[in-house]
This record gives sequence, C-alpha cells and structure tokens, in this order.
Amino acid sequence: MSAGRAAALLLPLAGALSACMVGPDYHRPDSPLPAAYAELAAGRTVAARAVAGRPDLDRWWRLFHDAELDSLVDRALAGNLDLQQAESRVRQARAELRGTAAPLWPSLNATGGVDYLRSSEALGQAFAGPGAAAQPPGAPATAGATAATPLPSTLNLYEAGFDATWELDLWGGTRRAVEAARANVEAAMDSRRDTLVSLLAEVARTYVVLRGTQNRIVIAERNIAMQRQQLELTRARWRAGFTNELDVRQLEAQVATSSAIIPALTAEAHRAMHALAVLLGAPPETLAGELERGGAVPPVPPAVPVGVPGELLRRRPDIRRAERQLAAATATVGTAIAALYPQISLTGNAGYEGTHTDNLFLWSNRFYALFPSLTLPLFDAGRIGADIDASRERARQAALAYRATVLGALREVEDSLAAYRTDQQRHAALVQAAAASRRSVDLARAQYAEGVITVLAVLDAQRSLLVAEDAVVRSDQAVTTDLMALYKALGGGWETTERPPAAGH
Repeated sequence: MSAGRAAALLLPLAGALSACMVGPDYHRPDSPLPAAYAELAAGRTVAARAVAGRPDLDRWWRLFHDAELDSLVDRALAGNLDLQQAESRVRQARAELRGTAAPLWPSLNATGGVDYLRSSEALGQAFAGPGAAAQPPGAPATAGATAATPLPSTLNLYEAGFDATWELDLWGGTRRAVEAARANVEAAMDSRRDTLVSLLAEVARTYVVLRGTQNRIVIAERNIAMQRQQLELTRARWRAGFTNELDVRQLEAQVATSSAIIPALTAEAHRAMHALAVLLGAPPETLAGELERGGAVPPVPPAVPVGVPGELLRRRPDIRRAERQLAAATATVGTAIAALYPQISLTGNAGYEGTHTDNLFLWSNRFYALFPSLTLPLFDAGRIGADIDASRERARQAALAYRATVLGALREVEDSLAAYRTDQQRHAALVQAAAASRRSVDLARAQYAEGVITVLAVLDAQRSLLVAEDAVVRSDQAVTTDLMALYKALGGGWETTERPPAAGH
C-alpha cells in the first residue's frame, strides 16, 4: 500500500476516533450552605450594624470616607510587588496552556543539507562489474552511464524540504491536559484576585493600626501634661508646707513612667508606616513625611450588609481557585488513562534532492515518505496503573481541599461577625469607663487641693484615666479592623479593581 493511500485511510479514522475522550467529565461540586449566618440571628446584632442584605463590597474601603486611605489603596494596586508576582503567574499559566495545546497540531520543520561523499575506486568497480571503463576521480556521472560504468569516487548530494510529525490524540489525553491547563489559568487568575483581596485588607488594617497608635500617643501626651500640672501643684504645696516630699517623688515617678510609653508607641507607629510603604512597593521611609502628622481612626459606617453564605462561592477568590484546581485535577485523570490505549503517530518528509544546486528543484528530483506508527503498551511493571491511581487520589484531595476552603470561608465570616459584634459591645462599656475616669480625676484633684485626700488617690485616678482612654482608642481600632476583616472574609474588593495582567516585557 502506498504512503498516500495509507494516509487517506488513517486520517478519516483518526478524525472519527478523536471525538473520544477517556476519563471522568468534570462537574462542579455541590456545596450545601446555610441560608443565613448564625451570627446574624435575632438579638445578636448591635445597632443593626451587621445585617442581611446585598453587600456593597466593590470598593468597600471608600465607605470609611478617608481620603488618605483611598490614596494608599490606589498606590498599592499600582505598585505592590506581591500583586505583580501574581500577575506574572497568570501570564506563565497562559503560556503553559499554549504549550500544552501545541501537540494537538502537527509539527512542521524546514530541512536542508549537503552531503559530501567519497567512495573508493574498488567500491565503484565492484558496483560496476568487471570490465567497466575507468573514469577520472571526481568526474560526475553522465546521463548515459550504464551498469558497466563505475560509480563516481566523489559525490555532492544537496537536499531541501520539510518534515512533519503528528501524534493523533485519539483518546483525548492531550485534550484533557489542555482542559487541566485552562483550569490552571483560571486558578491563577483567582489566585491573583485572592492576593488583591488580601492586599486591600492589609493596607487598610495597617493604616488603622497607624492611626490608632498615633491617637494613643496623643492621649498619652495629654495625660502626661495633666500629670505634670498635678506635679507642679504638689511641688507648690510642698514648698508652702502643706504636703511632704513623698507626694512629690511619687508624682515624679508617675510622670516618668507615663513618659516611657511614648517611645514604644512611636516605634510601633514607625513600623506601621514602614509596612505601608512596602505594601505600596516603595522603600520603608517613603511615607514618613506624609503620615507622621497623624489623623483619626476611620469610623465604621452605620450599617454593614453582609449578604448570604451562598454568595461566597461566587465571590471568594480562594473558593473559586480551589474549584478550578479540582477541575484541573479531574482532567489529569483522563490524561493518565489515555496512556493505556494505542498511540498512533504520523511522520513524513518531502522535498528535493540532487547532485547539483542549479537543478535541485526539478520536479523529477522530488521525494516524499510517510511513516505511520502505532504503539501499544504491553508491559510496564504497573507504571501506568500507578499513574492513574495517583491522579485519582490527587483529584480526591482537590475535592477535599475545596470543601475545606468553603468551610474555612464560612468560619472566617462567622468569626468576623462575632468579633465585630462583641468589640462594639466592649467599646460601649469602655467609653462609659473613660467618662467615669475623667470625672474621677477632676474630683480627685479638687479634693486633693482642699486637703481632703492624699496624693495616692490622685495617682490612682490618673493611672485609671490613662488606661481607660488608651483602651477606648484601641477598641476603636479593633472595631474598625474587625469590619475590614469582615470585608476580606466576604471576598470584597476584587470585582471593580479587576484588570487583565499587563503584557510581559
């Protein structure tokens, strides 16, 4: 059978079989979720701050109405290095998809070469037979040469053409690999989105830590100033003989102890500024001049709709990524199973060859060849079966990882809601305590000036006030960061900041 007829028979057969794809088809897993979050049950919310309803998560950081925070987020989206790495991984996954799909098509190569040959005169005489006429060495064969003419002793053979190879994807192994690679691209995109969600939350959280620390410094300085006033009053009373030196020394010790708080808080504020700069992809000292002036902790909005648990499957990037990884693992099972079946390859070449370049491309100098081949695994000591079993176990692991990711997402939301609710309750109590402490200090100072109480009562009242006001600021910070953690747990922020990764350089 000629090569052309063999190809004519094999290609239609290959086309018919190529519709076959071994291995399991992927189906998105069912994920039963509760109809509502448990922490939103009746009686568990505070001032309706966390309620069921469609959440506004596209640009949630703008709900705090802080221009500095908005600016920091915009710069982080443009310069964060982790985000740029995630975008590079998306481009990498897309390139790997193109490489995985390439075997579905024939590979074609241009070929060319020159062979310089010299044979011995004895070999030429042997092929020509006895009595052949001798020719000068290197003389080319003439058109009228007969069997009695010896072969030339030297020969230049020129060749130009093409060769092609095509392994037919009869059982869908390569197509399953492409399916897995496409799912990996989508997983990489969701991984980038997850990095984006984490970045937004981390910028906002670090900014709140900075503002909270700066406010703690202000409160400490205000209380130290008040303590210094009390110290000066006590010194005046000591000089006038109304009190003793012990009261003065106790107040001096308190002023010094309170002053020692400032350096630690200043270092914490500088760490937050450095962290923010790095999140923006800038050197640590970049934001020092911009953020050192201080500012208020961003207040929380009056109501926070959080939606229903079922929306997490669509919105949380880590859940979306886990689902795509499950799809990829399912497809690789088919790739492993395809190795059990016969593999058919078509290899061929065609072109021109001749002994002179001036007539190389004459139609009479053409050549072609087709080499169909079939490979059927008979014995491999269980390697293919082991690969299939391993791929199935990887798919099971991916399914379990998906379920674990969904449960983890639910837990994060419930934890954030619980923290948001309880920290608001704690904040309300701390505000009352701080108000009572301020009144207590005023009363203590007035009674001490009248000689009714000792300085120890004033010291206790001042220490209590410093602790109470510091606790209020830390509670403000906690409530705001709780809400930001809730926005992160709900998967907010990536939709409206979605942009395709920039083209590689």
